[in-house]
Amino acid sequence: MEVNKPFGSGDSFAGGLIWTLVNGGTLQEGVRNGSAAAAINVSGDSCTEAMPTKEQLFDFIETRNQGV
Repeated sequence: MEVNKPFGSGDSFAGGLIWTLVNGGTLQEGVRNGSAAAAINVSGDSCTEAMPTKEQLFDFIETRNQGV
């Protein structure tokens, strides 16, 4: 994955964290989801279009959690 822009990661992180906590997840899960959302977002061309869907987020995490 290549970083295309330096902005948008903070909003994505906060969104992933808050979404997780509001839906009954733990802080650890929230930080994981927020971090993954931020990584996905900075790889896109713009902030809004690069925000991941729930499916994209979970696929991203699953493909990078092999053997952990």
